[in-house]
Amino acid sequence: MGTPAPINYDTAMPQGVGKLVKQDDGSLMLANEHEQGFLVNQAIVDFWRSCNGKRKVTDLVDVFASQTGLQRSQVEKEVMQLLQQLRDGGLVAVH
Repeated sequence: MGTPAPINYDTAMPQGVGKLVKQDDGSLMLANEHEQGFLVNQAIVDFWRSCNGKRKVTDLVDVFASQTGLQRSQVEKEVMQLLQQLRDGGLVAVH
C-alpha cells in the first residue's frame, strides 16, 4: 500500500468515514469500512463529526479549540496527530 501522502494542512478538507458504534457498555467505537473498531471518547467523536469534507484543517483546529476551551496553539498539534491517527485507521479521508 505504501505510505499515504502527507496531509496538506492549508488545503486538505478531511471527511469522516466509517460509522459510530455505541457498545452495550456505553463506550463509543468508530468502525472503518473493514469493520475494524477503535475505542474513542466523546471529544474524538465530536471531532470526527466535524470532519465533514467542507472544513479545512485550520477550521477544524478552530472548532476543536472552541469545543475544548483550550488555546488554539495548544490544540493545533493534537488535531494534527488526531487527524493522522484517524486517517491511518481508515476513519478520515483527506481530499
